[in-house]
Formats: sequence, structure tokens, C-alpha cells
Amino acid sequence: MTRSHALAAPALTLALGLALVLPAPSQAQSVAPPLPTMVDALFKTWDRSDAPGCVVGVKRAAATPLVRSYGAADLEHGVPNMPDTVFEAGSVSKQFTAAAILLLAGEQRLRLGDDIRKHLPEMPDYGTIITIADLLGHTSGLRDWGEVEAMAGWPRTSRTYAPGDALDIAARQRRLNFPAGTAYSYTNTGYNLAALIVGRVAGESLADFTRHRFFGPLGMGHTQWRDDFTRVVANRAIAYRHAEDGYRQQMPFENTYGHGGLLTTVADLLRWNDALSAGELGPFVTAELVRPTTLRDGRAIGYGRGLFVTATGRKLNADVNGAYNIITKVVPNAFGNGRAGVVVHPVGLVLRNRRHVA
Repeated sequence: MTRSHALAAPALTLALGLALVLPAPSQAQSVAPPLPTMVDALFKTWDRSDAPGCVVGVKRAAATPLVRSYGAADLEHGVPNMPDTVFEAGSVSKQFTAAAILLLAGEQRLRLGDDIRKHLPEMPDYGTIITIADLLGHTSGLRDWGEVEAMAGWPRTSRTYAPGDALDIAARQRRLNFPAGTAYSYTNTGYNLAALIVGRVAGESLADFTRHRFFGPLGMGHTQWRDDFTRVVANRAIAYRHAEDGYRQQMPFENTYGHGGLLTTVADLLRWNDALSAGELGPFVTAELVRPTTLRDGRAIGYGRGLFVTATGRKLNADVNGAYNIITKVVPNAFGNGRAGVVVHPVGLVLRNRRHVA
């Protein structure tokens, strides 16, 4: 049932952390079994046709990436996961929204220190300036719009939400949870608003902007945003949650995106990380994605722009997990002590379409 595929590999990679213990390349031939054997053994319990599964991608140095797929993409129709299965990226999507903001900032079309009301005049004056950087670092003090709607009796997935709904809900927030920049509280609202800012500054939606500036030029042909959940997407996996009597669908039937909503494949994510490692989006974007957010009092927190960040010596590691179809640990720790394009670890990622293991 395991499905494997070899991908043409660019010369440089940006490392993605995966819960795989892989030996160093110099040790691989003498002490380790073949990589496909190692990966298959690790994901043996996922290799079944009656349960959702995953797609795994591993890339080491300049070697051709290994992509393996396990389990079902669609239980109702008996469709297996394949190397090119499309998954919803959940909060892994945030780094793409952040990268779009950073690209515009690098082009001096906006500033990270801009008051968001400069671009979103619908937002009220809270007596403290919320900057675009606050949105990206989860230090805005804004409440999560999905949690607000859940308290109102309409949690996410229970009705269709449009991108403007997040702004409407946020604009009705009378007070902040805390003055902007003084604390950290993870909230999707910031990234929904950031997506709208990209649209207003760029003159086209985040979906169109990233297609023109990221996905097209980088050859990420299977990547798009779920800005219309009714659109037919070839090879898309169905998201499931485990229930007592089997599995239930858990699809994001909504049109909000920016906080999540990226549809992508293992190969496209590997290409994205190659691009960041090689500085193809410019050194500013690569560096700023993993720059730890700093509070107004100077304290740094463990979050950059769409990525959680930690320091290991002189290296910055970053990771992120997403809901729905993808639970991915991403660790771009190949910045080579600040030098883009220096590979120091294997690249690995997992895209899966079940939230709980049976």
C-alpha cells in the first residue's frame, strides 16, 4: 500500500524538522538501513486502506527527496493518499501570509510598524496602536474571531465565513485583551487582518498576490488558497477526526483564509523551503520570518512571523503545527548561522488527514 515517488531536487534546502531520527549522511551507509525502509517502519501503523493516513517527505543534502504516502485520502470513495495528494495546511499557512507582508515591507509598500488603522480604518481606536508586526506576532490583544463566534453559538465549521467576517467581528471588539505589544496571545484574527492588508496594499487579494509572486514563479503548481471552499480541487484529501464508531469528516467549510486555508503538497512545501533557504524571496523575507517577536518592554517571545522560534546556539529553529488535513512540524534551521543556503540538517515533513490516531 505504500506509494513512493522520487522528486527532482534543487541543490539547496531549508530544513524542516520531522520526528525522524536520521543519521548524518556520513554515517548513513554504514549504520543505517535504506531511508525508505526507515520511513516505512516509522509509519507502519498508518499504512492501511481503512483509515486516513499521511504523506511524508524527506530530503537530505543534495539527494533526491523521498516522498512516501500511506493510508486513505478519501474513505468514502476508497482513494489512497498519493505523493501528489493535496492537503489543507492549517496554521502552517500563516508563514505564507507573513511572507507576503514581508515582501511588501521589503518593497517599502508598507511598514511593519504601521498602525493597522492606516490600512483597516474600520478598526476602532483602542487608545494603543496595533501595528502590523503585532498582528504577525500575536501581540495585538485582539480576540480570536472564531472563539467569539463559538461563544455566540456558531463555531467554525458550523457555517460559512467569508474573509470580511473576521474584520467585522474584530471591529466590534470594544476592548483589547491587553494593550498591544505588552503580551502574547495566539489568535487567528491577526492573520485574517494581515491577509486583508495584503489585498488593500497590493491591489489584489492575498490569493492572487501569492499566486503571482510565490506559487507561479517557484513552480508550486499544486498550491492555492481555499478562498472558495466549493471549488473542486483535484487530488484533495478529506480531513477526518476519530470517533467512537470510526471516522467523521472535519473539513473547513469556510472561505476565510490567511490564518489557514493553504492547499498544498509535500513537493510544493519542499520547494517553498528551498526558496527560503536560497533567499529567492530576498534575504529580508527569510530573515524576518524567524526573527523573534519583541514586546514593547524589550522581552523576546518564542514566535517569529508565522513560526515558533527557539535558539540553539547561533541557529534559529522554527516550527509550526496546523489543524485539519495537516499536522506538520516545520523547522527551518538551515540558515547556517545566518547564511541562507547552508544545509545543516535533513529536511522532513508530514502532511496528514486525521486529527487523532485510531
